[in-house]
Amino acid sequence: MATYQEWAMSTTIGSKNVNSRTRAGKHGKFIICPQCNQGETVYHFAWSALGCIHCGDMIEKNEWRVI
Repeated sequence: MATYQEWAMSTTIGSKNVNSRTRAGKHGKFIICPQCNQGETVYHFAWSALGCIHCGDMIEKNEWRVI
């Protein structure tokens, strides 16, 4: 059984960076931090940078990965 971190690492291969056209939709989007490869769900992209709740780093919007 794969751990969550292993799953996040394998999933980032098929993901893409957040950009100005990224929309969260009704149920939100799962995004992954490029520093620690941990994920969280967001419900809007009205921000320019977001602090990762896992590693504490401030990451610019276009560096986050969306699944």
